[in-house]
Amino acid sequence: MITFNYFHPFGRPLWLPLKWNVFFILTNTAYVLYLLNEQEQAKRLTEEQISVFKTVFEPVGVSRVSFKKLLKKSSVSEFPPGENLTTEGTLSTAVMVMISGKADVTVQGEKIYEVHPGQFIGENGLHCGLMFANGINSTATVKAVELTKCLVWKRGSLIDLLEDDESLARSMQQAMATDLLRKMHRGSEAHLSERSARKLHLKQEGLYFSLLRQALASGRITDHERQNLERFRLLHDVSLSDHTEYLAKLEWTVEEYTEGVKASLKTKPGDIDAEMEQRFRRALE
Repeated sequence: MITFNYFHPFGRPLWLPLKWNVFFILTNTAYVLYLLNEQEQAKRLTEEQISVFKTVFEPVGVSRVSFKKLLKKSSVSEFPPGENLTTEGTLSTAVMVMISGKADVTVQGEKIYEVHPGQFIGENGLHCGLMFANGINSTATVKAVELTKCLVWKRGSLIDLLEDDESLARSMQQAMATDLLRKMHRGSEAHLSERSARKLHLKQEGLYFSLLRQALASGRITDHERQNLERFRLLHDVSLSDHTEYLAKLEWTVEEYTEGVKASLKTKPGDIDAEMEQRFRRALE
């Protein structure tokens, strides 16, 4: 096109389209170089990073380039034996993947299962698409048994990245859901006592309550959030009666939850002003 516009049959160059074509070529060349650089950077992974990638992320379709983006948002933390990665009842604002080591998961002081390399910690709700950036109260204590190394993301930063990349978000949810099934399978293999099994179930119920409270904090809940909560409830075997009880504790009715808005928010300030004006007029009459 540049050649055609320069040697135009009318006898003189058409400079305007020619300049635009040069601009488009330069823009696309810059973007191609950027993509090639991303691919080159994605090849430069440490042995630990390659191990995490092949174990956790590659099986669910995450590319090396996307994994490199995840790494840029993360940091690496080490936890000596006896240190808590999360503490039951406290706010958890980090999402982790264990690189090496081992940790025990306990509820009310009783061991439920173990976490091993390649497994998530603190992913509460993300596996069902419930992306609450402010964090969720931990429903279990995760304590390092030996020197443990983890990839750590700030929950808000990770959510920002996932919201910008829908494909990566789906793959991450699949990776977390797969890990959840692995944890549940390990829990069943541990031949838990009835008391321990009950505590494991209480952990899931407590997590559901925390997610529900977070979703309802603004006084409104979207259809998308409600669907994700329902998926979580069914996956973790939280009964409908428990769900209704949790709503009551949070001062919500089932009708309000279904409609997606608290009754006190249905009347807007403008409506209140109009009602007061009508009452004032009636009083004058």
